[in-house]
Amino acid sequence: MGRAVALGTLSVLLCSCGEKFKYFERRVDLAEIERSLSDRTLKDDIHSDKLEESGYKGEWPPVAWGLEEFMVASLFFSPSIDLAKENLKKSLISAEISAQHSPISLEVTAEHHQKALAGERPWGLGMALALPIVTKNKRQALSERAALYADNARLALAQKSWDLRSALRDNLISLRISDKRLSIASQRYVLAQKILDLLEARHRAGYISDGEYEIASLETSKFKSQFEQEKNISEKFKIAISRIAGLPINEVLSLRFNWEFLSKFQMENSSQIYRKYALRNRIDLHALIIDYGAADADFRIQISNQYPQISLSPGYLWDQGDGIWSLVGGIIPPTNIKERVMEAELQRSVMEKKVIELQSTIRSEIDSNYMSLKNALSTDVAANEEIRERLKVLDRQRVNFEEGKISRLDLYRERMLLLNAYDIGVQAEQERLIAISSLEDACQVPFLGGSLLPDFRIPMELVN
Repeated sequence: MGRAVALGTLSVLLCSCGEKFKYFERRVDLAEIERSLSDRTLKDDIHSDKLEESGYKGEWPPVAWGLEEFMVASLFFSPSIDLAKENLKKSLISAEISAQHSPISLEVTAEHHQKALAGERPWGLGMALALPIVTKNKRQALSERAALYADNARLALAQKSWDLRSALRDNLISLRISDKRLSIASQRYVLAQKILDLLEARHRAGYISDGEYEIASLETSKFKSQFEQEKNISEKFKIAISRIAGLPINEVLSLRFNWEFLSKFQMENSSQIYRKYALRNRIDLHALIIDYGAADADFRIQISNQYPQISLSPGYLWDQGDGIWSLVGGIIPPTNIKERVMEAELQRSVMEKKVIELQSTIRSEIDSNYMSLKNALSTDVAANEEIRERLKVLDRQRVNFEEGKISRLDLYRERMLLLNAYDIGVQAEQERLIAISSLEDACQVPFLGGSLLPDFRIPMELVN
């Protein structure tokens, strides 16, 4: 009877060990990956359910592509985002594992006796169940630490999404500036060639010197070289956008772009406002706050570990016909607890100092970027004012030309001055957009749109 009880109990325990898993083979097929990447199209891969999941409200595929459209595509096509999502799943499982305290263990022993009792088999079967006792405070600390690890995993995905968005934004800005510079370079080259043709006629007639004609010829060659360089730069940025978003390069090269997002930014009147944005949204600051919380949980765990670890081990032994029940209490005294507690306390203090250090750095970044943006906006305003003045001068010169007061050469040279002003204006626009981008990254707020990012925010009471 006793042996049947022991065997039955053992069978129940073994059967209740949880779900059974089987190994399955999964090979990396490079040829299949290549086919999948080659066959990808913008029309087929994103369906309505995925668009609804992303929060995108426009039609798909879009007629014109801006930052938000590329961000939507990246969230589904980018291998980097796929990798980050898989890492998140793994990290969440790891967090669950870390929440588990000392496991219950079962020890089973079988004995064979050389001298068997009369009428009994020479076997003994015993088992003992170890039940560690964990305090409420320790269980709570372990659970909180696991939850913080899970939050950190979500932040990692949010950071990857932000990095991807920043890269898309920077390349789209560069593409827009490159297109404008290409247009100016083309007009400059055409106008310089017209000026050179007029000077060539004057040179043949002896009205200008060889040196003056040679200078104009060199100037035309310079504008031609600039035009040829700008033609190749635009394609380079489109290739970069294709790589970042995980989109087919042939489709990106033929897309129509929407630049409305570049004009969405509205300047706040104080850097203090941007500091609040950063406090609310900076992923690295949130990650450090979570690390501080984890360090605090570790400190509480070490405080709990200063008490002896207690376990109860109920057992049963069937020995040649005799059934013996037992209950054993175990106590494991702590070791090096003073050093462990001090280490955990200091780690919490270190994390607190890191939060203070980073917040100080963020304040400096915000103030510096805010001033840079103000200067860039002033430069941009001045450049546009210069363009308006040059347009007025060109209008007057056009009237003078029609009235015969100036030559066609004078009119062309005035147009060249206007193109120079446009070139300076494009440079000022680029500096302004770069300054906005730097402030975006310092706050991690999508001022220019493309806000389809994972919600990584944590409650403000934790920030405060």
